[in-house]
Amino acid sequence: MKFVDRGRYKRGIDMDVYNQLLTVALKQGTMPDYKAMAEGITKAGYAPMAWFTLDKGKLKSTPFGKTKK
Repeated sequence: MKFVDRGRYKRGIDMDVYNQLLTVALKQGTMPDYKAMAEGITKAGYAPMAWFTLDKGKLKSTPFGKTKK
């Protein structure tokens, strides 16, 4: 995925196996492709549940499959 900063974490991805939380490092100035991430997570054998962002210093959770307004 072109938006992943593969120089960070382990090829751009860090996984907390205890909490089943995946962190994806983004390249500066890029926007993530949530559909592509959901497809990749599903292909790896996991069920994507939600993605998280920081919005004005507050953590925001959005379920996969929902569109951002």
